[in-house]
Amino acid sequence: MNRSLIACAMAALLAMHAQAEDAPAAASASAPAEAAAEPKAPPAPPVELKRLSAPEGRAVTISSLTFDAPPGASDAYAILVYEGPGGVKQVSVKARDRVVNFAGQPPGVGKLLQLTVPPGPYLMRYVYGSYQPKDADKRREFWIPLGHRYTVAPNEVVYLGNLHVVLDGTPVAVVSDLRARDFYALAQQDEINDMSNLQLRLPQPSGLPYPY
Repeated sequence: MNRSLIACAMAALLAMHAQAEDAPAAASASAPAEAAAEPKAPPAPPVELKRLSAPEGRAVTISSLTFDAPPGASDAYAILVYEGPGGVKQVSVKARDRVVNFAGQPPGVGKLLQLTVPPGPYLMRYVYGSYQPKDADKRREFWIPLGHRYTVAPNEVVYLGNLHVVLDGTPVAVVSDLRARDFYALAQQDEINDMSNLQLRLPQPSGLPYPY
């Protein structure tokens, strides 16, 4: 009788021991605290905005001067003559100059111009230059009247568009809005990424005749 009771007690103890080994280990009480203490990823740094600004009392103009020479022509150049409060000025571009364009798009032959100027009215007088035609001994000169006017105010940053000169055939010059290309070129050239203060102001033709 006693032996049977002892055997039953031993069997019960063995069963309890087996269940204890099979049971999953209790989660450590400190695990949630340890998880909460893990460092979080640092927030992304804010994008630093860079924009053009005019010196106090002055203005900044952005524009591009480009040209297309006839096929096979070489050594071309173009000069824009303009007049404002600072007197008569000129800017020049050569065939080797380039305006950066989007990937897959050909660059413009010319320059992106960034000028700091006194405020007031301006007149684009004319554009002139020359190039060497293919299979010709003499250079060919061109002169194109413009007569386009614009005005800038103190502390303004103004986009004046693109002045493009076509030299194939009868030379012509056209002012147009090429912000997409020129703002891209400005971003690549000067790392400008905030264009919100650039005001569009295409020069307007004022008619002929006018004093050259």
